Amino acid sequence: MEHIVSELEAEAGTLYNAISYDYRISQILLEGSSGLPPDFPYPNILDDDGGLVTLRPKPDKFGLWWKEYGEDDPVKESRIINNFATTAFILDDVDKDVSLIHGKSMYLPWDPYLHGSVSLVVSDWGEMDEPYKQFLYKIDASDHPFSQIVLIASFESRAQIRSVTEWAAATFSIPVAVQNRADKDFTHMDLCEAKVNTDYFMMTDVDHAPLTRIDLMFASDGSNRPVVPYVPSESSHCSNYKACAATLSQAREFFPAMDYFMLSEEILFSSSLRQEFCEEWKLREETKLPAAVAESAMGPTPTSYIAYLLQLGVGGSAYSFSDAIKEGSRKTFVPADPKMPLAMKYDLVDVASFKSEKDSQLPLFWRIPRSGGTTVEVLLAHCLELKVASSSGAALERNEGLLLNNNDRPNTLSLVANGKEQYVNVDVSNPEGIARAEELDLVGSGLADVFISPLLHEMSEVVFSPQPGRRATVFAIFRHPVERAASLFYYLQRLSKEDSSWAKLGNMTIDDYAVSSIAESNWMVRMLSNEAAAVDERHLEIAKDVVRKKIVVGLLSNMEESMQRFYSYFGWERKSGDWNPCEHRLLFDELLNANVHKKVDKVSKTWGLLAANNALDVALYEYAVELFDIQGRGLSVSSSDSDEEAVLHRRHDSSSTELRQVLDLAVDRRMTDYPSSHSEGKGKGSTSHSSGEKCGSIRSNSKKLKCLKRKMWHCKTISNRRKRSNCVSRCQRKMRKIIKKIRRAKRNNGLEVNHARRGRNGAKRNVRKVMHARRGRNGII
Repeated sequence: MEHIVSELEAEAGTLYNAISYDYRISQILLEGSSGLPPDFPYPNILDDDGGLVTLRPKPDKFGLWWKEYGEDDPVKESRIINNFATTAFILDDVDKDVSLIHGKSMYLPWDPYLHGSVSLVVSDWGEMDEPYKQFLYKIDASDHPFSQIVLIASFESRAQIRSVTEWAAATFSIPVAVQNRADKDFTHMDLCEAKVNTDYFMMTDVDHAPLTRIDLMFASDGSNRPVVPYVPSESSHCSNYKACAATLSQAREFFPAMDYFMLSEEILFSSSLRQEFCEEWKLREETKLPAAVAESAMGPTPTSYIAYLLQLGVGGSAYSFSDAIKEGSRKTFVPADPKMPLAMKYDLVDVASFKSEKDSQLPLFWRIPRSGGTTVEVLLAHCLELKVASSSGAALERNEGLLLNNNDRPNTLSLVANGKEQYVNVDVSNPEGIARAEELDLVGSGLADVFISPLLHEMSEVVFSPQPGRRATVFAIFRHPVERAASLFYYLQRLSKEDSSWAKLGNMTIDDYAVSSIAESNWMVRMLSNEAAAVDERHLEIAKDVVRKKIVVGLLSNMEESMQRFYSYFGWERKSGDWNPCEHRLLFDELLNANVHKKVDKVSKTWGLLAANNALDVALYEYAVELFDIQGRGLSVSSSDSDEEAVLHRRHDSSSTELRQVLDLAVDRRMTDYPSSHSEGKGKGSTSHSSGEKCGSIRSNSKKLKCLKRKMWHCKTISNRRKRSNCVSRCQRKMRKIIKKIRRAKRNNGLEVNHARRGRNGAKRNVRKVMHARRGRNGII
């Protein structure tokens, strides 16, 4: 051993020193016993000449050592070695037949006799499709330590609670206690409201899924304390996030020196200590001013709970703390995979089932920016003379001087004419216009033959519904995302000369735009998955699911075939049986609102930048191209125009002047084709729609209800999920009370409640939709 140690010291200034000592000792022994030269185990490290590093063998020296000491056979076979250097672990993680090296910290697994019983509290948010059922199935199939499940939700009636309780008892072996949330206006008191009868409990919600095996860690020093992972406040995992800072700020009201952020799904709450903490938390909230209470709308948090215990001086005796950055943490629940937005799932018709229901469905054109949307709208309104609900009706009213400003809207729906085109006087290209369309019952009015909007989720959630005759069937024109992004850039750059809001694009190159914060990034995937934050392959799969099930696919590269499919699918008849001059000009001569610009070469740097920025959209487009072929075989539509007829149509287009007027109207609309996704560039947008309305001062119940609906829309623009949920649920609660007052007044006056306009539940249908919107991924842009 002295020889080996001296050799390691002599090699300290050489490349041998890059090799770990235990591996180098093995090399020395192997070279001495067999003469095998050593290898350099790091192929990424090169020598001065750029070649692989070679080590000078020392067989003579090591051979002599082996001859002198090898007879004692210093080499013995060892057991397999496990390295747990980067994680906290428990004994069950280590196989019985292995040796352990580099262990960071060792903890004990949960033992019911030593550590007591554990419950799991699950928060449900009242969405459609009852996601709590999927969660309970998953937890029942996992290996977990829980002796009881407590499900907290905002149920509508005792009958519903009884029904869920009976279903759970008949389905699962583990007891499930169903608890109604006490305050439906404030959904973040579940930590304090949960009724548990065990020593400890954990918390999660239906937005998470359990792992197949759930391990709990306890200290191995004989104290039997639960181990709580934390993130230091100075870590970038905390300091880079506003939510972490806000949580710590609240916790420091209890313990000013609090510098640890607790991971909410990885903490065991002591039932008795939780009760003491909640009483203190409520006392502190009662002494705050209303503005301060609103600011702390996140509710009690695990970090505040630990801060309270540290203030009392019992935190160290109740828990053992583990730095999650250094030792890692043991996941128990992970974010559930995102799913198709519920509004799209229920309020949009499945493409495959459309023909059996075609008489009761409503065509909705999903307008993808810079993808032939203006051409499709004019073709439907001008050539087919269909009545259209888009953004054009509102633009026509402004152009004709019927409105003093954008907010000066009539309280009734009507048709606005532009030659032989007819548009409904709404603007469904933005959330405010969609809310107004719902208030005026656009679908029930029967004025529109077709609807056009870029906001597919908002239209399906607010304007349409699962009721027969109120579901939408979607069709769309897809364009390659790189070509679309380039077209958008040049269009906005041209627009910047007239609109100062886009002035920064005036001197930009397209390469500058591609790497800027205002460039679009995966717009289609964000819209179809209803996700404004970061998107990944999971959201791409959702978008593919929506396109496959809910959209009749068309391609800008094959407009003729696409329009023929739309005509066939929706039963739109061409008067002559072939393309008339109006249709032919739009499809073959010129696309309206086309933006002439230099094309991007597919092998250029620009193409690569735009493609990288829209990688998920590119994958979705390629998937749409495949679906276009598959759907085409099902629809069996083919072109019928002959070359002679095409020439004839080109010569006799009597509607060119009218079409040019329509183009002017589309240009005047400017950015209605592009929802506020461009305000932030990387997502669906974060345009703030702050509302200063005071609905409480309005005396009329019907006007107050409309005011609350508008405020609810503004609530959905709040980026913080908890504050958004709290704000929406508060509006929902007030809306319910007003609806009850309205119904009571009608009964007292002997008036008959009109069920025809909004279905059996009247205005309450919209309230129900608010409930499942509350926990949507990003609400409304």
